[in-house]
Amino acid sequence: MKENQLLSAYHNIPKNPQKSIHISKEFIKNNPSSSEGFFVLGSAFQRVGKLQESNRAFQKAVLLNQVATSLVLNERADFLAYTGQTNLAIELYKQAIQSSENDRLSADLSVKLIYSYSWINALDEAIQIYEETKKIYNKYLRNNGRLHRYIEEQRKCIGSPKSYDLGKSDEFERVYFYHIPKTGGTSIFNLFFKINDPDLSSIHNALVDRNLHVINDKIYVGWHPLLINRGDFFFAYSHSPFHALSVPAKTFTFTCLRNPIRRVISHYKMIRYDYENKIGHPGNIPYYSCLGTSFKDFLSRFPKHMLLNQIYMFSKSMSNQEALDNIMNLSHFMFLEEFNSGILELEKKLNLTLPDIIHARKAPNKIRIDADDMDILKSLLEPEIKLYNQRWNVKYSTDPSNA
Repeated sequence: MKENQLLSAYHNIPKNPQKSIHISKEFIKNNPSSSEGFFVLGSAFQRVGKLQESNRAFQKAVLLNQVATSLVLNERADFLAYTGQTNLAIELYKQAIQSSENDRLSADLSVKLIYSYSWINALDEAIQIYEETKKIYNKYLRNNGRLHRYIEEQRKCIGSPKSYDLGKSDEFERVYFYHIPKTGGTSIFNLFFKINDPDLSSIHNALVDRNLHVINDKIYVGWHPLLINRGDFFFAYSHSPFHALSVPAKTFTFTCLRNPIRRVISHYKMIRYDYENKIGHPGNIPYYSCLGTSFKDFLSRFPKHMLLNQIYMFSKSMSNQEALDNIMNLSHFMFLEEFNSGILELEKKLNLTLPDIIHARKAPNKIRIDADDMDILKSLLEPEIKLYNQRWNVKYSTDPSNA
């Protein structure tokens, strides 16, 4: 087995750690003195939660090559950061920098340290590390425009409010949107973006680039769980499910629901349009392999948690009752089919005036779904259809004509 196969196994750990474990073990059989083999094995074991086995493999890697010390510390820190143990990760990144003899690696570790400090709201420390890193390793940071922009946003955050007076009695300090795909999310983002800046694309691009953007003293956060849990924002959103977040108290939380059949068809259209036009949206790429040659193929391959995402968003175990309870505990829920009235109600609850609604453009492609495919879709979506109808009846029980 060649070293390039081992490198491929390392890069494949997030997707298939078990396969990476197998490949690294085979590599070690043929190369028992390879520090790299034990390093990859330790990394793969760590990803599947076998921490004792991981530690033994990492210790062997360092024993065979002391240079691996900083790499092992970096790998452990990455795992801690990935699992939300940011304070522990920071300590290991510091140790990794001290033990590193490679300037490029030291610069990369400093960058990780900068982001880690900012995630725990230690903005002054993040900026200080950045300034020190720039003095020592500027040649490695010269082209890292994303980092420079991120630091500038951190500087703005220091002078921006950490909470906002929202609601009729100032009972809320921020707004968080649980974004279920294809439920009018882009239109909702745009309403909150336009409060401060009419250039919607620049705000979206800034959030894609660094998950954080400050406009006129209002902080916006997109997609990043740690920044969301930190709570320093005016408006934030993500596809992260309810169970994966710890949204702070005094946060106005809301979501938008949609007819499940229309939602899945719309999602399919978007993924197919993205694939056929080589757009490469990062949220769609993982599902290109689900498309097949027909809608029936897509339904058989699309992951269950995505197919029933309106349930999964609010229940990890896919329990309708748990999802119902969690939706009812939100500050607000609305329906795409009654979008305008839902936004008006949202404004009243927040005591906030939103700009005029501009609906985001839909995917222009047309698809045909035959009766058999529709029957399959309805059968697969039966639990979510029940959830949707129950929420609709709760919301509009005073007006039977809407049910």
